[in-house]
Amino acid sequence: MRQDHVVRRAVLVGLGGPALVSCVGVAVQLASVPSLGAELITHWGPSGPDGYGPAWTWPVLTLAVGLGMPALLMAFALPSLRRGERSPMLRLLPAIALGLSALITTVSTGSVLVQRYGAPDDSIVPVMIAAFAAALLAGFLGWVVQPAQDMIVPASRPVSPLATAPGTRIVWLGRAEMGRGPMLVLVLASTVLAGLAVWMWVLGDLAAAIIVTAVALLVTVLVSIMTVFHVRADARGLSVRSPIGFPRFTIAASDIASATVTDVSGLTQFGGWGVRMIPGATGVILRNGPGLDVARRSGRRFVITLDDAETVAGVLTAAAERAHADQD
Repeated sequence: MRQDHVVRRAVLVGLGGPALVSCVGVAVQLASVPSLGAELITHWGPSGPDGYGPAWTWPVLTLAVGLGMPALLMAFALPSLRRGERSPMLRLLPAIALGLSALITTVSTGSVLVQRYGAPDDSIVPVMIAAFAAALLAGFLGWVVQPAQDMIVPASRPVSPLATAPGTRIVWLGRAEMGRGPMLVLVLASTVLAGLAVWMWVLGDLAAAIIVTAVALLVTVLVSIMTVFHVRADARGLSVRSPIGFPRFTIAASDIASATVTDVSGLTQFGGWGVRMIPGATGVILRNGPGLDVARRSGRRFVITLDDAETVAGVLTAAAERAHADQD
């Protein structure tokens, strides 16, 4: 399968599909708005409509979310695809983008049509059911029309043991820090959730306000404790811990089969950033770029993104050789 074909199909699904779906939805909404007046229902509570806003609210929301969220997802996927990386996750992201666009467009368009053709106290539940069904169908079609992608990632590079004089103690201390892109996404997510929580409290939707506030606080806490990790490599092995001490990862030198350097792509190899667990590997993936790849004797790998990964790999290779020699 040619690379440009894979990229073209991903763009078609992840950007072209949402653009088409959103524009059709906005066209239907704009055709219906003139017969509804200047104010529309924007929120339904357990007892019926309880929120109102300008007529342009639904079309703007459709374009902002129906196009904005897919564009954000594709902004992460496309650079990896264009570099020649391949993975099921890079096939899944365009499909999710299309599904999200179908979801928000169906919700917004259905909400307008209910007000045009239904009674004021009509339930919004059928619209929500239709929206989730449309999202699942669109996501499935978005997956199917893309070619299959076998995992293609950069190969690890072996590193020679760090040469030192006999009896010399080797210690490497440093930090793994999250890159600007993922950090911006997390900060943006925290800000959006905080704003949404305030909006829910203002609207008086107590249950939704409590849930959104709890989620916003959780995301904020995760951002504060999982964007920097302290790393130590010495004769005992590797230690990686967050500023509060949890989560923490340790690998004894005697358990290290190899320590190599690799180029890490968070989305392609681990499906995202942060502390990630996939079959056969655990990752502390804070950005894209150089990383340390430690293989345990069991075969399971531990990967962490580091600027000075080659030096750390040299320290751990030397430590592992000494530990294995002592065992023999």
